[in-house]
Amino acid sequence: MISVIVFTKDRPMQLDAYLEGLMYYSNLNERQISIIYKKNKKINYKKVIEKYSNCNWVYEDNFYKDLIKAIDQSEEFIIFGCDDVVFKNNLPIEYAENLLKKNREIFGFSFRLGKNIKPIPNSVVKIDRHIEWEWADVTEAHYNYPWELDCTLYRKGDIQNILNSFDGNITNPNYLESIFADNPRKFIKRPKLACKNDENQSIVITVNRVQDTHLNPVDSSESTSIEYLDYIYNKKNKKLDIRKISKLKNNKIHVGGEYFILEGGGFIKSSNQAKNIKIFYRKIIRLGKNIIKNIIFLIKNDINEIARNASKENLNSMLDSLRFEMTASSNESKRLKIKNASDSIEEIIRKKASFCRFGDGEFMLMLGSSIPFQSYSEKLALRLKDIFKSSIDNIFIGAPHFYFYDGPPLRNMQKYFLRTWVSKNRNLICDMANIDNQYYDTASTQLYALYDDYNFPTYFSKIKQLFMGRDLIVICGETIFNDIEHNIFDSADSIKYVHAPSKDAFANYDSLLSEALNFDKNSLIIIILGPTATILAFDLASIGYQAVDFGHIAKDYDFYKKGISHNSETISEFYKAD
Repeated sequence: MISVIVFTKDRPMQLDAYLEGLMYYSNLNERQISIIYKKNKKINYKKVIEKYSNCNWVYEDNFYKDLIKAIDQSEEFIIFGCDDVVFKNNLPIEYAENLLKKNREIFGFSFRLGKNIKPIPNSVVKIDRHIEWEWADVTEAHYNYPWELDCTLYRKGDIQNILNSFDGNITNPNYLESIFADNPRKFIKRPKLACKNDENQSIVITVNRVQDTHLNPVDSSESTSIEYLDYIYNKKNKKLDIRKISKLKNNKIHVGGEYFILEGGGFIKSSNQAKNIKIFYRKIIRLGKNIIKNIIFLIKNDINEIARNASKENLNSMLDSLRFEMTASSNESKRLKIKNASDSIEEIIRKKASFCRFGDGEFMLMLGSSIPFQSYSEKLALRLKDIFKSSIDNIFIGAPHFYFYDGPPLRNMQKYFLRTWVSKNRNLICDMANIDNQYYDTASTQLYALYDDYNFPTYFSKIKQLFMGRDLIVICGETIFNDIEHNIFDSADSIKYVHAPSKDAFANYDSLLSEALNFDKNSLIIIILGPTATILAFDLASIGYQAVDFGHIAKDYDFYKKGISHNSETISEFYKAD
């Protein structure tokens, strides 16, 4: 027997489509389905709960405890599901179940993979109605990714063994996936995956994001905010047309807004009103700072009222973005003093300063959350908070310049991040800072991933001046240089690498610091180790070393030299934990 555990947050319309498709394309029934759901006050799940009342509905209180209980109550085999999945073909559930019973080498049977998902590894073997392969021996995306929550059949016992091997709490579905998917060989012992030797049975329509901890790529080109979709689902009785969606061809698992088709309503398109506001915004920016300040004053007083009365799709999000981007150009906006990337690098070189960087990962930890490669600890959070407020000569504290100031054009994914996570947390970041401090640009180590247009040759040439004629000690994760072909540190006289755990490095902090204290103080210490690098650079700088937390610089330079043309997938790969 099979159980389905579905995760949903703030997406009743999308969940409806998931459940409708699951019932239509399989012989599963509602009593086999548990739904762990979470919502904000503006989102209403009543309609979908009543429609699928025989499902086991669990309002998320403690994600980890709710998950464990759902697994314990499940049958022998489990399919995890997420609310942005849409089914498009008949699911060979019975075939998959029998295959896992017969072949103990197969870890999971994927319903999201199929012969249309390219590229297919050359090593796949066709057996009966399915293909199978050794996931650890292939490099093709998705085929080397054994643990995921979209649509794969697993053994309950395997899932329990994986969870039991992790000594820690899991706070949401993204952590449930990333914690084990980032190092699958450590947790998964069965060598093979399988899927039907036909087109895949499900797709993931990435039109909105409901969490801020993982920057999953998303197509934000259409008006698909959770508030608008809730409105048209609950008030206008609109829903996704799973039959029309199933007729569209795909060669990818993750697809965009062109697949988000409503029954009787075609695609969801951006409203003319939203477009007019965007044009209006661009004209206002050109009028100059003085006029902008006056408009900002009006927006600050009227924008909430305008948003509340708006009936056009996604107007609220558009106005919020307008307000933010305009206030970011104004002296009236609450912001930190941060030097731009060019000036930051120039001063580090000129003053031989140390550098301790703070970005979204450090801020999340300071606010009490874990991140994919570093579990939360109170000690770590307190150290970060102290350092972020500190003011010590020649120890530069980094904060992202683009969080608060206009600059070169951002890449689309970074622009979306700016208008969502940053917008929500900017004031909290200011509250944790020393508002009188001079900060330096955290993002100065990853400009190729950040900006769509920049003088990258000059930028990287300037960076290399920091290393020229120096003996480098590079403290980094164990695998970060595995795929690096172009090493930015080659301009140094010598390089010594010191490896540390790629995940939860702070647990080894005392031994890392002790080892670093044996190095010659004339060496330049480069640290690429997430939030641990921030603290280690600060402690070493405090006793006379020049220690630079240089984050993503090695990967950024390598991507640049390889000529990778960034899109949402490559940006997601860039920020993936090494």
